[in-house]
Amino acid sequence: MQVLEPGSGQCFKSCTKCLAKKFVYESRNFCCGDGAIILPSSTHPPELIRLFTSSDPLSVHFRQFARLYNNLFAFSSIGGNIDSQTIKGIYIFKLHGQIYHNVSDLVPQDNNPKYLQLYFYDGQHEAANRTTCFKELNRAVIDIQMTVTQTNPYARFFRSLQEINITHDTKIQLTQNPANDQRVSNAPTSDEVTAIWSEDSTSGTEALLEAEAHQSSHQVHSKERNVSCREYYSKKLQNRLGNMILRAGRCLQQYVVDMYVKLENTRLDFLRHNQDTIRAESYQGLLDTIDTGEQCAANVGRRVILPATYIGGPRDMKRRYLNAMALVQCYGKPDFFITITCNAQWPEIQNELACGEEAQNRPDLVARVFRAKLLALKKKIVEQTIFGEVAAFVYVVEFQKRGLSHAHILLIMKPGNKMNCPDDFDKFVCAEIPPVTRTHLRRAVLRHMMHGPCGQLNPDCSCMKHKKSLGRCKYVYPKSFTSETTKNDDGYLVYRRRQTGENVQIRGKTLNNRWVIPYNPYLMDLFDCHLNVEVCSTIQAVKYLYKYVYKGHDRISFNVAPEADISLIDEIQEYRSGRWVSPVEAIWRIYGFDLFEIHPPVMALPIHLPGMQTTQMWPHEKLTHVVSNKKRIRTPLTEFFRINRLLITHVVAPKSFEDLRTVDGYCCSSYQEAALKLKLIEDDNMVELSLDEAAAVQMPSALRHMFATILIFCQPKDPTAVWDKYYTLLSEDYSREHLNDAYTTKSLKTFGLAHLNEHQDALLCQSQDILDALNAPIPEQCMISRDSLNLEQQEAFNIIMKHVRESKPGAFFVDGPGGTGKTYLYNALYAEFRLKGKIVLPTATSGIAAANIPSGRTTHSRFKLPIDLEISLSCAVPKQSSLAALIRATNLIIWDEASMARRESVEALDQLLRDLCNPDLIFGGKLIVFGGDFRQVLPVVQHKSIHEVVKSSMIASVIWPQLTKFRLTINMRAKNDPSFFDFLLSLGNGELQTAESELVQLPEGIVKDTSEIGTDLIAAVADTAYPESDITNIGTSMFNNRSILTPMNEDVDDINTFMINKFPGTPVMYRGFDSMLTENYNIYPSEFINKLCPGGMSPYELIQKKNCPVILLRNLLPFAGLCNGTKLICVQFTPNVIECIITNGHHSAEHVFIPRIKLRRSSSSNYPFQFQRNQFPLKLSFAMTINKSQGQTLDQVVVYLPRPCFSPAQLYVALSRAREASRVTVVAASTEHSSSQHSVKNIVLFEVLRLAGII
Repeated sequence: MQVLEPGSGQCFKSCTKCLAKKFVYESRNFCCGDGAIILPSSTHPPELIRLFTSSDPLSVHFRQFARLYNNLFAFSSIGGNIDSQTIKGIYIFKLHGQIYHNVSDLVPQDNNPKYLQLYFYDGQHEAANRTTCFKELNRAVIDIQMTVTQTNPYARFFRSLQEINITHDTKIQLTQNPANDQRVSNAPTSDEVTAIWSEDSTSGTEALLEAEAHQSSHQVHSKERNVSCREYYSKKLQNRLGNMILRAGRCLQQYVVDMYVKLENTRLDFLRHNQDTIRAESYQGLLDTIDTGEQCAANVGRRVILPATYIGGPRDMKRRYLNAMALVQCYGKPDFFITITCNAQWPEIQNELACGEEAQNRPDLVARVFRAKLLALKKKIVEQTIFGEVAAFVYVVEFQKRGLSHAHILLIMKPGNKMNCPDDFDKFVCAEIPPVTRTHLRRAVLRHMMHGPCGQLNPDCSCMKHKKSLGRCKYVYPKSFTSETTKNDDGYLVYRRRQTGENVQIRGKTLNNRWVIPYNPYLMDLFDCHLNVEVCSTIQAVKYLYKYVYKGHDRISFNVAPEADISLIDEIQEYRSGRWVSPVEAIWRIYGFDLFEIHPPVMALPIHLPGMQTTQMWPHEKLTHVVSNKKRIRTPLTEFFRINRLLITHVVAPKSFEDLRTVDGYCCSSYQEAALKLKLIEDDNMVELSLDEAAAVQMPSALRHMFATILIFCQPKDPTAVWDKYYTLLSEDYSREHLNDAYTTKSLKTFGLAHLNEHQDALLCQSQDILDALNAPIPEQCMISRDSLNLEQQEAFNIIMKHVRESKPGAFFVDGPGGTGKTYLYNALYAEFRLKGKIVLPTATSGIAAANIPSGRTTHSRFKLPIDLEISLSCAVPKQSSLAALIRATNLIIWDEASMARRESVEALDQLLRDLCNPDLIFGGKLIVFGGDFRQVLPVVQHKSIHEVVKSSMIASVIWPQLTKFRLTINMRAKNDPSFFDFLLSLGNGELQTAESELVQLPEGIVKDTSEIGTDLIAAVADTAYPESDITNIGTSMFNNRSILTPMNEDVDDINTFMINKFPGTPVMYRGFDSMLTENYNIYPSEFINKLCPGGMSPYELIQKKNCPVILLRNLLPFAGLCNGTKLICVQFTPNVIECIITNGHHSAEHVFIPRIKLRRSSSSNYPFQFQRNQFPLKLSFAMTINKSQGQTLDQVVVYLPRPCFSPAQLYVALSRAREASRVTVVAASTEHSSSQHSVKNIVLFEVLRLAGII
């Protein structure tokens, strides 16, 4: 269709052969096959033409009651579940279930003739009898119709029956041979119709007035070939001059539904009657049957009820759903969900309507224009790439009884065209009323995209009547005002709806931006219809959206009577009885328009075991003939193997079932064994294998640590059996120490318990945790820090120690920009307290920050803070536990990077300490030191607005005013470049940008000119951070002191993948084992689950090389330095254990061993199901997110910004990781928001800075 300017109605052309009007996108075969098909022409009496076309009152009255007049002269009555309700005052003929044409008895009951009886009963008063049937009808029109029916051969025949004595035993039967020339058989005269009187009912002729529809029942003039019944009606219902059937109004609606149901029933009846004709059985089953002596195919096989080949059936819709999910597995989750609904006011429809004609009475016109618009929309999206390049798409056309036809479109964009930040979302989707300057767009939005109104404004709105609505709008309108686009708790976007104060009157109600349905301004302006555009921002949308799109036809629910035979399942009858058919759907199907499209196409490869492929056969075929015919037993899978044999020199692929079982040259005895060798499925002996591999290289103490890790994270089925098997290896060092005792055959039974002195008795009363804390070493650098504090640090140190000397409780917050020595102060406090024999619990919000403090742990790990703060605020610390005893004995608690923590976490710790220590004092009277920088990244609160992030910060807690604040301003990190520190401080304080643009100008020296790089930014970033010469001279310090920082996890994964391919060495791949933890979610294929990698989880395929850097994702052994965020270097690989070296923190250079563990995704993630992955808790760390890097200092920082920073303070955090400007390189892609590469986005939360007293 030529979608030009809004309002353009020039969208059709006429066929040169049959003069039918055709819309663009309709092929030349659509109307007459380019002249190949010539249907018999039909003539209409002038009286009937006048009734259909004239504008006089009588003709208008006739068209208004056309269905009644048609029923009045019908030979039979139509039966079925017909919906007579109107939708917004518009009548739409809708049929549910099957349609019947009922022929009444020849003798009327109670002298009240109907339908066929009116033709021959009391013929002298026929007109009067017809008038009394419907009081709304006009006698003049009836007289005209009676005159017209004189030319109808069937009417003439039935009127001739007045001369015959009709009794209750009289039957009238029509005979018809579908093989006859229908130009003759379909045009009988009264002499050709025979009346047969019979007193028995055993006649071999056809049933009374029953006409069967055959696929070959209509023949063309020009060529000796048949057209199908569908083709016949498709050609008949073309928009040609003088085609009166299209002017029949409501009769046309009934006619197209009637004809389509006839076509549908033909197919369904064929499937029903031929299920016993063709059998299917596995090839191996045939061989087994022949061996038992069976030779007849009629005695073998299984029955199929409604196959997937029936378009629109349940199996077909499920198959299409799975095909769509295959696209998701290959290309990722969908990015856009678009719904376009037909607009009956389109000029392309209105211009074709006759005077006084209504769009609902021209379903042919509505269907053809909507299809043209749909294809035009697809062209705009796919070919003209208005949203970017499309990798894959699906669309489904729906016809629901409650409204106009519409289509759902799901788009998956190519990498580089995906949306990741609010600016991207707002670029394509708007949920606000357009300004008055955009007249056409504003008019279209107000007409099509304003919801409801509903709720208190209109309680009777349809969205309020949903059974789960509970008196609320099921679409949750009106929405809330919000100044920017965010995500809600379910992961769906909350679009920007600013409170502008503008109100509009819609359907008599006052509405505003809260009622706007999301749309794309460009498409809305162009298509002028309901065109909803949504961003698919979560994986949960995949299941919901694809299942919603492929839910099938509008259906109803019905109950089966209790006495019914529930063992008899008739899917054909269920399908036929459960759906509605509207005129637009009927004509759409008759025209043969596509209901679905998927691109790229998906072809399912049927998988079967050897000899278990399905084989089709006729009932009386000899089974030996079936088996001997090799073509009959071929399948796509066997042909796949055959083609691979032909391409053996070019394609590495399996050539047979044996090849599938061959691993490293050894043909396994089973597919399970092969899968185990390939590490595709989990081995029940994995725990033992891990310990065997580790025991070959580990010392007993390290082996015991690993054994403890396995007990905690792997949860072996029989821990005692594992201990019994490996206790010798686990205690080997003890055995050597007491070797002499063993030689003398002494055992523990020989020795009694030693007497305890008072000191030893006191030690036994303490938990192991307390003993470990009391024996924690004091690193040398902590002693150095204690003796070299600057004035600001010394002041804070003295005040804190004064509280210790006076035994006073205290809660402090050390605030300072990055590099001002907060960690330096923590180390000094740690040394001072430990020298006095006191217990210190150093913690940090992030694992990387915790590694910078001696004995550091993440706060969540140390105090068992709740992970999901929406569910609980209670810490999982029993009062009688050893951890509770340690907390009571603690003298100082340090919490670094507390500015990143959520308010609820801080309050949960306060509640825990009050419960364990003193309920009347803040933090139970414990001495606690918080630290952080509110210029840096604030708490991560998924799917919340900026305002809600501020509310979640500890600065909004009731605890904040009770803290004593220290402010550090002397930068110790950037001593050699004070101007860089001043720049960072101004950047963090938001002094370098305007509130409107949020753009800042970066110094010339730190920005890399991308014009010299080309299009491959990742390669340029990798070469900048890790030059080729440095990679060849691998050292642990290189990866510990440099990194690539970027805002998004996706870009981190892309860089890590690029780097591991570039990195020297032989790759080692570890595949994980995924298992579902949520019931009823097995609809997701395992390949799809394998592609998921939510935050905090290792990838399904973990690729490693010797000396590559990784980061630990779990708190395995915090006391041994294995915390979440610990940096490691991989040095040795075995199938179930990886040996690494710690590269950061106080355990640097120590060798550790990492086993596979069970990783469960966080319950707060955006997936609608729970699953776990058995994998090494490691991830490559050539690059990391900016948020993850907070808390560390690097010698070389490369900041990669393929898109603007989307979160507050990200730019400040990234740049402040380095000590001087010469150590920072920024590679930023140019965007429409920045005028140059030196201008980048910097988001600052001024509200937080004001609350913190920074500005």
